[in-house]
Amino acid sequence: MKKIYLFLKILFITGFLIFFSCEKDDSILIDEEFSNSNPFKIEKLTFQQASKNSALVEKLNNFSNNSGLNRRIVATHNNDVYIDTDIVTYIEDLNGNHSYIFSMYSSNSNYLLENLVLSNTIDNTYRANIIQYDITEDELEQLKNGNHNVLTSRNVILKPFELNSLNGSLFRNGYTVCACGLHLYPGEDGLNYVVDEIFPDGTITWIQHDCGGGGSSSSGSSSGDSGGNTSGSNDGGWSGNGNTDGGTTSPGDGNTNGTSGGTSGTNGSGTTSTLITTPVGIDGTKIDPHLIELNKITTQNENETNILRNYINQLRNNVSNPPEEGGEFSINTDGSYNFFPVQGYYSGTDFLPVSLNNPLIRIHKHHTGLDPVPSAQDIVGMASFYMQKEQNTPNSNQNTNITSIMVSQLGVFAFRVSNKSDLANFYNTYMDSGGFSGFINAYAIHVIEKSQRECGGTCTDAEYKALLKQNFIAFMNSFVWGIDLYFASHPANLTDDYNWSKQ
Repeated sequence: MKKIYLFLKILFITGFLIFFSCEKDDSILIDEEFSNSNPFKIEKLTFQQASKNSALVEKLNNFSNNSGLNRRIVATHNNDVYIDTDIVTYIEDLNGNHSYIFSMYSSNSNYLLENLVLSNTIDNTYRANIIQYDITEDELEQLKNGNHNVLTSRNVILKPFELNSLNGSLFRNGYTVCACGLHLYPGEDGLNYVVDEIFPDGTITWIQHDCGGGGSSSSGSSSGDSGGNTSGSNDGGWSGNGNTDGGTTSPGDGNTNGTSGGTSGTNGSGTTSTLITTPVGIDGTKIDPHLIELNKITTQNENETNILRNYINQLRNNVSNPPEEGGEFSINTDGSYNFFPVQGYYSGTDFLPVSLNNPLIRIHKHHTGLDPVPSAQDIVGMASFYMQKEQNTPNSNQNTNITSIMVSQLGVFAFRVSNKSDLANFYNTYMDSGGFSGFINAYAIHVIEKSQRECGGTCTDAEYKALLKQNFIAFMNSFVWGIDLYFASHPANLTDDYNWSKQ
């Protein structure tokens, strides 16, 4: 089953070049000095540090989606690839070749580990490639434990990142198998690359190669041994020896001699067009796509025109006053939203049948006369929301991307679909008359009555509300399946970001 790379906060705005010049340097040097035994310098950089490189920022901006973004993740134009820019791995070799490497998540991929690699070019711009690791869960665990021997030239895949593709896959698939057996991958810069060397620490060097350009070794005929053995450091002469030409071959022992060929090595490096990578995101920190979607909802844009966030702010400002207010939002093909207000009562919100507006997001408030946590009806309402979506548009990807948000004095609570089969089972279990009343009673016992009992009539209002929240979270984790719960406290200012966390 596809692993999803968990993450943190969200998205990334084009105006993120403005930072304090007096910022503390918090980079972490992993390998500090070059040496014969240590040919690479590796650093962990913060978002702020990496963004000082204007050429890097320009490349990232080429494929970022700037509507409602924060500075932590880039969402590509078609919203199926997410890139974690919070912590960046920087790697450099002795010759100044360097790469910035990012954790990423692609909704259309089955690989357990993927990275975006931005590598420098001779004209001081950056080429963007995706590195995919075709490994098993056991091999991923071995990587986490420091065993990089699981990486081979056959399970490390390079694909160009198609910056101008707004629809469909962003990756060009496929590779060429040379006569010499090498896997030849096309890069974003139009060059072809092969794995040059995999180092013990997991660092991988890639170099330019052309199957027809002297890189393939030729064979002697008849009964002789194969000719074309190269003086380069790898098969087929695709790596040179510094100042000497790469790929010059010795004669074969058969009836014909091996051919000479190969490209010249770069002074000192022994390779041409070097690209450096190392696996990033194997430490258990993975991108959570639910956090991505929630931050898209609640992160204000630079023009303060995020209709979803503005509606949450409106409910927050009016949280002291009944009735329950609510509204739902459908999404258009251009990413904009349509708002549909719904009828609110003192202790209820009457959402419309999904078939009328086909909403993606529902938002309502609990005013101060109500409990500041979602009700049992809110939980079942989320299950009903999903089931109606499935009935309205069966098997649509949108059905598992729905969000139900409740705004109260405490902050914002959000429901997201964690498993559609489990959620359908939950709905079917509790929506008959006996099951529903039993669920309502269980909520009352384990959330309301338990909080009152633990309080014992001595709690302050803030203490009681904290107990309600604590017991509600425990109830969700014990009695509800198929739904993930997220929470964020209200920020100090209406334009500040919400800091979501899974409960």
